[in-house]
Amino acid sequence: MEQAYQPGRVINVGAGLAPKDRFGRSYMRMQIAGRPHEWQPAPMTTSDARDIKAKALTEAYIQVTSLQAAVSTQLATPEETAALVLWQTYLVLMNRVDPESPLDIVWPEKPEGGLS
Repeated sequence: MEQAYQPGRVINVGAGLAPKDRFGRSYMRMQIAGRPHEWQPAPMTTSDARDIKAKALTEAYIQVTSLQAAVSTQLATPEETAALVLWQTYLVLMNRVDPESPLDIVWPEKPEGGLS
């Protein structure tokens, strides 16, 4: 744990019981002299971005494949047919994410619904 007692500087950095971001990454607990503790998201790394993208693509491929099967066999509900378009769009947008520039990524929102 870093300790540097200078006014206006970070004096304590640690993970503690950190909240998580939407990708499951822990926030960092920051304390600046004279201020209460704050939780800050950890900076996104290339490795983080690659892992998040791979996990999201796997989930999207599973959803698209399952929903396409339901639609092509005419067993899909209207909700599943609509979900297919949303998941296909998500899949395309996620494929366009460049993990080599992790701080510039605008992550697509994961669709609601699909097949379990």
